[in-house]
Amino acid sequence: MVSLTLELAKPVLGTVKAEDLAIFSPAVTEKVRNFHTSMWGYYHPTPLIEMPALARHIAVNRIFVKDESQRFGLKAFYALGVSYALAVFLAKKFGLELSFDALQEYNFAFRQPGLTVAAATNGNYGVAVAWFAHLLGLRAVIYVPERTSEELVQLLLAQKAEVKLVGKDFAEALQQLRQDSAEHNWFIIQDMAWEDYHAFPLAIMQGYSTLLIEALEALPLMPTHIFIQTGTGALAAAVEAVLKHKYKESMPKVILLEAEAANCYYRSLSKGIEQNITNPVHSIMADLACGQINEPDWDILKNLTSYSLSCHEEVATLGMRVFASPLPKDTVITAGPSGALGAGVLGLLKKYHNLQSDMGITKDSVLLLFNTEGDALPVQYRQIVWGGTFPCDLGGTTFA
Repeated sequence: MVSLTLELAKPVLGTVKAEDLAIFSPAVTEKVRNFHTSMWGYYHPTPLIEMPALARHIAVNRIFVKDESQRFGLKAFYALGVSYALAVFLAKKFGLELSFDALQEYNFAFRQPGLTVAAATNGNYGVAVAWFAHLLGLRAVIYVPERTSEELVQLLLAQKAEVKLVGKDFAEALQQLRQDSAEHNWFIIQDMAWEDYHAFPLAIMQGYSTLLIEALEALPLMPTHIFIQTGTGALAAAVEAVLKHKYKESMPKVILLEAEAANCYYRSLSKGIEQNITNPVHSIMADLACGQINEPDWDILKNLTSYSLSCHEEVATLGMRVFASPLPKDTVITAGPSGALGAGVLGLLKKYHNLQSDMGITKDSVLLLFNTEGDALPVQYRQIVWGGTFPCDLGGTTFA
């Protein structure tokens, strides 16, 4: 293991192709938002939480956290992308209006018995697939790596999914999913693209745009720095594309956050060429343990990313504790390992003094973080926050 907890890359910004940005135009994101708002009783904007004491501690103007732990009761953001993309597919295939009411009224369980959707996952993504499929009366088959925790398996089963434990990591589970889906004529719901599979991952990316649109509507002023987690890259690419549409050449600086064990974007942005992780990928940040460049995301991320941070496990666990035990008068936020990564970075800025200046963070900066998951796995959450899994040395940090 390298000695640093955080490693920073500063890519050279480029020009994004017009066609890559077009799929996130205001007209498209409005269409996405309209679908989500049609989900009466399920869809509600998640809160934007300000952390003034943390802002004073690291000497910046303001810090805001978009808290996705309250999304759809699933404690993660993924259902925004899954619901929209699957709705687009079903509406087109069966000639339906793109609305939740129309999908429910069609009665898939009666009219299309046996219609099966399938996905591979390390964590919360598969739960979102199973949840939305169950709402519509579809069969869901979810592939997970063999080392997947029993806690996650039970969570998937609670959403009526059929769970298959396959392979050493996400990449192997996905490969087996693709083979089995072709044999059984299942419809794959994945946020990763390959040869002839692009439309659905792009629709998932579009679905994620609602998250940022909500945040921008709630922010009282323009953010200067946005920290966003990167697994497959779909959420990060959606965030950057929407920001580019809104702010043009004045868009905020975007910092990608990756698990060190799966830091394919950090490696690729450091070298300027695509570099996938070839060895099995395992991380406490399960939602980020992908390690594979996703082509639609790469085209955006390689040109719009200001900085990329590779983070060891203790950065995530520190972030969980920063949120769970905040400075006085700040709001308690419940975050899982993947969701807390941004808070962990902020908690280490006083130890790694160069990072703050290297990323251009000053007393006037306004930071936006995303808590992409809550305590979806409560046992794991308590083992980290109560039990002290992966402790972190804060150096000579003092607290106001």
